Amino acid sequence: MKAFVAACAVRVDLPWASSLKEKRAAIRSLVDRFRHRHKLPLVRLHGVESHTWELLGFTIIGAQAGLVEREARKALDTIEAAEGELLVGRSVVEIDEIDCGGLAGG
Repeated sequence: MKAFVAACAVRVDLPWASSLKEKRAAIRSLVDRFRHRHKLPLVRLHGVESHTWELLGFTIIGAQAGLVEREARKALDTIEAAEGELLVGRSVVEIDEIDCGGLAGG
C-alpha cells in the first residue's frame, strides 16, 4: 500500500509594495482565498521580512498519484489567478511516494 505526497512551493513578487504592511495584506488575502477554496493551509516559507517577495507552500497527501498531482495543479491555479494583485514567479511541484505497507497489516 502506498501514499503519495505533493509538496508545492511558489514564489510571489509584490514589486509595488512599499511596506511589510502592504505585502502582508495582499498575502493574507491570497492565503484566505486559498484556504477557503481548497481546505488546505498555504504557509509562508521564506521572505517574510522582505516587502517585495515571499515563498509560499502547501502539501497534499492521497492514495492515488494522479489525483494528488491534479489537486496540486488546481491549487496552484488559484495562486496564479491572483496575478495582478501580485506577480507569480516560479513554482515547483514534487510528488513523493510513501510505502505504508507495514502500517496497514493487522
